[in-house]
Amino acid sequence: MVAQLDAPTRQVRFLGNRHTMLAVKPLRGLVGQALPLQAFVAWCEQEAHALWRRYLSARHPFKQVS
Repeated sequence: MVAQLDAPTRQVRFLGNRHTMLAVKPLRGLVGQALPLQAFVAWCEQEAHALWRRYLSARHPFKQVS
């Protein structure tokens, strides 16, 4: 997965295999202030984990046992 920052539109694009678009997320709360690189990387990691969980749940849903 690749995270691509689009500063003019204030968005981050998450790309998968062969550069297929997985998600586009706005950079909320960052207008007019600097974001440390470590904070940006941590945010990207959280988004990547969330996308992966959504992918897995859509492709391999858990069956509930009563």
